[in-house]
Amino acid sequence: MRFFILLAVSSAVAAAVPADAQQHPQSAQKVEADTSGVYELRAVEELPRPIDVAGFQRALATTYPPELRDAGRSGEVTVRFIVEPDGKVSHLSIVRSSEKAFDAPTLAAVRTLRFRPAKVGGRPARVWVMQPVQWVVAADGEEAGGSRRP
Repeated sequence: MRFFILLAVSSAVAAAVPADAQQHPQSAQKVEADTSGVYELRAVEELPRPIDVAGFQRALATTYPPELRDAGRSGEVTVRFIVEPDGKVSHLSIVRSSEKAFDAPTLAAVRTLRFRPAKVGGRPARVWVMQPVQWVVAADGEEAGGSRRP
């Protein structure tokens, strides 16, 4: 059995959820307290771009929960985080999760992501990103989504 982890970082970053929809109700107080000076995606001139998506996907592949993989269980976790001016991620939180067992591996893998930072006024800036991460198990010979490999 093979498995696929899907991440459309560049397209999802460009189409991220607006700021007012990005607030996670349980962490709204904390977000306001320690994230001043962070832009929303719609306010930046240049969007953050992932540097090593393949490395991120390898990080996910090595941490797919074995019990879920063996059971053929797929899922989706939406993560909210800040891309810092140095391209690292911070302030990670789970917004939605279809399966709690995917939460910790998703957060660990997202921590490995590095970006070309967002820019405002030509300078690197802190920016909020909300990113869905899909965990998909596929049978041998099938691509994610059920299409057959040639």
